Amino acid sequence: MLKVWLFFLTLTISVVCALAQDVSIYDIQFTTNPSGTSPDSGLTVSTGGFVTGINYSSNSLYYFLSDRAGGRWHGILVRDNQDRHLAIGDSVHLSAQVFESSGQTRLQNIVTWDSVHAGVAVPTAVITCAILSDSTTLSRESTEGVLVELQNVTVASVNGSDFTVTDGSGTAVITSYGWTHAMPITGDSILYVRGLVSSTPNGFRINPRNDFDLIYTSNRPPVISQVRNMPAAPSSLESDTVTARITDETVVADARVYYLFGTTGDYLPLSMFDDGMHGDGAMGDNVWGAIIPQGTPRSTCHYYIWATDDSGRFSTSPPSAPQTTYSFVVSPTMADIYNHYADFDNATITMNGVVNFVEDVTTSSGSRRISAYMQDESGRGFYLSQSGAASTYPGIVRGNRISVRGVVQIYAGAVQMGGFTAADITVMASGVPMPAPIELKTGDRHTQREIIRTSAAGAYGTGTWCKLTGTVYRVDENVGGGTNIAIDDGTGSTTVRVWDSMNIDSVQLDGAWHPLHDLAGKFVSIYGPSSSYNGDFQLLGGGDVSDFETPGSGTPAQGLSLDIPNRPFAPEIGQTLKISYNAPALGQVRVRIFDLRGRLVRTLVDKLSGGPNVIQWDGRNELNELLPIGTYIVHLESVQSGNSKTKVKPIVVGTKL
Repeated sequence: MLKVWLFFLTLTISVVCALAQDVSIYDIQFTTNPSGTSPDSGLTVSTGGFVTGINYSSNSLYYFLSDRAGGRWHGILVRDNQDRHLAIGDSVHLSAQVFESSGQTRLQNIVTWDSVHAGVAVPTAVITCAILSDSTTLSRESTEGVLVELQNVTVASVNGSDFTVTDGSGTAVITSYGWTHAMPITGDSILYVRGLVSSTPNGFRINPRNDFDLIYTSNRPPVISQVRNMPAAPSSLESDTVTARITDETVVADARVYYLFGTTGDYLPLSMFDDGMHGDGAMGDNVWGAIIPQGTPRSTCHYYIWATDDSGRFSTSPPSAPQTTYSFVVSPTMADIYNHYADFDNATITMNGVVNFVEDVTTSSGSRRISAYMQDESGRGFYLSQSGAASTYPGIVRGNRISVRGVVQIYAGAVQMGGFTAADITVMASGVPMPAPIELKTGDRHTQREIIRTSAAGAYGTGTWCKLTGTVYRVDENVGGGTNIAIDDGTGSTTVRVWDSMNIDSVQLDGAWHPLHDLAGKFVSIYGPSSSYNGDFQLLGGGDVSDFETPGSGTPAQGLSLDIPNRPFAPEIGQTLKISYNAPALGQVRVRIFDLRGRLVRTLVDKLSGGPNVIQWDGRNELNELLPIGTYIVHLESVQSGNSKTKVKPIVVGTKL
């Protein structure tokens, strides 16, 4: 019995030894097989080495190991089953399966693993391009997984994210995923390029690990790429952020964008920054940004980028600037279109704004149509209508800030935009709060009509975000495919329309759910876009259940408040309007006055720091002229860490009785 037990023990030890032979990386890689397949392919081996590269192809599970001496046949790729948080120079010992994938020998299916932070630097194997370009011998196979170095090479071509170099003996392909330099230019001289060699279906490649693995021979001017402006077509009330990727083999000392509205005059310079505070992304990511101020509607802004390094070498983009430039056209605001509709009738334009309401409509013929509203900085909203289900236009989502290009037209008395496709919609931001509403008296017919008024006879503008507060005295359900809610604050009644297609039959007030028909008799605030019915103002409700609230229960913008006396004032007899506001202390504040057509008439505060403040307005415009009698809008804006919050309230300029 003892002999039987010893036999099985000996057999077990033999099997384990067969599954985990102790071999070197050189033994695994060296082969005389023309296919390059490892002689240990399929076996589980025990081996070890020092880390020469991590995060191959940006994957933390891939890293390279090398025997300490380095050199050809001494490197291998490891595909781990967990992130080991390794650093170059670490010592690793493991048991794993030798596997061939797309011509690359690697270790995978790890059984045992151990590591020590040794900090060993494996020397590079200096090779020539001929070794990697010769496909008829095993010479290039000997470099697979090895840390190699090419010296004194010239860039022969650039192909997407790769480029080809030559030293006169052949060519080698270099990838660009491991370093942050801009792609080289054909003809550039490189002192040396180092990296790990990988075998792919498209051939052997050298993969530099960081910026220190690629050094140019001569001083190059900065390389400018990926130039863009956002929004692509800003409105006349929007500034525009221009960004570019700018890199240099030493230091980018200065960068600027030069811009000009129109075709006459001098280009104006703006400093660009890589500080994470000028629309440029993260600080130090080689993306530089600057903000071009607002332009007039339908004007063209021409701009170009200039950059210099610490030795004074400079470049421009486009290279022939200023003879050749980038450009964008300033879009009209929604208020511009309403006030000058004849200039835009059936025109194809771009609009930018925040979506506040989306409806998926099934027409009487059974077809589907999206019906949505958006609003821009002019304080006016706009109607978007196009055939196709809402899912056809994934960018049109409540809370998305979008840019949409389409045709302005009038249909059934409403000014709207149609003729767009999903490709005409660009999402610039998501999760944007609803704009500050215009708070209306339910019986203020004059202000309500001004909100939907346009310069086109018999046509109305819709979509402006408004708020009504009052007592619901009647709820009529099943009326033409929806529910009518009559609300009155004591000044007269206004209708709130909730379409059945919005699928909202109950709302939440003070933590309790109430069917729409139970709102009768309740004191509520309702938010929604302006609409019209038979030429009269009505509010569209039901965009979201959060658009119904008990007055005072809503969450105001943090630290942002606006207080204005609820009475007219008469500037012609010297009366002024007291405007009190509070804004986050670290933000920048702007207080402006608009008329109901969305035109800016006066800027009272521009980019002051936040905090409480009280200002007086004398009822005059920027030219110190008294404004005519009418209703105006006070617009308070606070910008903090790139986020904008606003509050608006109406005011009335009157006269002495």
